[in-house]
Amino acid sequence: MSRQSRRMDKQGLRILRAHEYELAVGRLCTDAVPPAPCTGGKAAPPSLIGGKNGKFIGKMDIGERKAAIGIDWLQGTIPFEKLQLVLEYLTNICGAGYEEKAYGLYGYQACAEFHPFGILVLWDTDQSRRKQHGDRICLQICGSGISCFPPDSLLRFMRDLSLKFWFKGSRIDLAFDDYEKIIMPLEVWKIAEQGSYSGFRKHGIEGDTKRNGNDCGKTVRFGRRGKNGSGKYLRCYDKEKESKGEINSVRWEVVFSKASADKIFFDLAFATDETDLARKIGAYIGGCIDFIERSENGHINELDRLAFWEQIIHHLGKAALRCGRPEGSIETSMEWVESSVSPCLKKLRKALGDEAYLVWIEGHINKARLTEKAEGQVRAYYYQSGVPAPF
Repeated sequence: MSRQSRRMDKQGLRILRAHEYELAVGRLCTDAVPPAPCTGGKAAPPSLIGGKNGKFIGKMDIGERKAAIGIDWLQGTIPFEKLQLVLEYLTNICGAGYEEKAYGLYGYQACAEFHPFGILVLWDTDQSRRKQHGDRICLQICGSGISCFPPDSLLRFMRDLSLKFWFKGSRIDLAFDDYEKIIMPLEVWKIAEQGSYSGFRKHGIEGDTKRNGNDCGKTVRFGRRGKNGSGKYLRCYDKEKESKGEINSVRWEVVFSKASADKIFFDLAFATDETDLARKIGAYIGGCIDFIERSENGHINELDRLAFWEQIIHHLGKAALRCGRPEGSIETSMEWVESSVSPCLKKLRKALGDEAYLVWIEGHINKARLTEKAEGQVRAYYYQSGVPAPF
């Protein structure tokens, strides 16, 4: 089949799905209410994934394990003529305007950033440069921005991207947080060294790696990223270290790129409901690799799945989509200080005396380092209230 024929098939399928969606919601998708603001919500109920049936699970049935799955990164392109519509749509969802910058990333010339959600829209101002990017803009949403959506709003958002804006995915990260820590990254590395896995040809380990500037300890990786990769890349690392204790789990994260990313995004966007979305995400994570016993002659038997991976597969089936959570702000920080910290500060000032107290607290404030997320909240506050806000 020619490239043009495949493109027409994809467009036809998208139009068909759009029509089905219109019938399901009882109105035209162009008049649909946008997803709810990023304020929080309820996780999807547990759901079972399809695929291979496992053998006896053992300790997996003793007590209930905890896990969460979700989308941790979304990136793709949209036709340039929809730029203003995209900016208006995102402004409505985020409840605030955006900061426009005269520079971009990935070779684009300009960008709009929605603070503090980490949402970027990138485009070219020059017609010749625009042609280099196929006359398309780029939309990038990091994990902290996606996690603000309740599951039902996330599903509607993805459908809108596909139906309203003809979004074409170029990267999508699916993540599984194992809060029970069934196996640690270093143990995964030892198993990989024995060749007891399938689904990838290469593996490696990175010591004391950093993500977003934060240490995440040992990271075990399968596959290769970049233009020489296959479009599928898996990593396993200690999320507790990377998030500085905020998320106490072992993170399994699979990165899909190239044609795989667009295909998977399209499949997820048209899940029937949040339960189906959770099932599909779990199936993609669990299906990207398998850990199985390798015999002395080098052959593997798909029936001899290793116990820890059997537990994780079972675990994936019972994982719920991550709950949407409110994004922090300067106002919420002030409320927390006023309600919870002020009495303690008053006690310290009374004990130390005014002068010694001011020296002490000023010293600690100067030594403190703001995270990238906190810096984004400050920029958002400046954008809305001015620099600095009067009191």
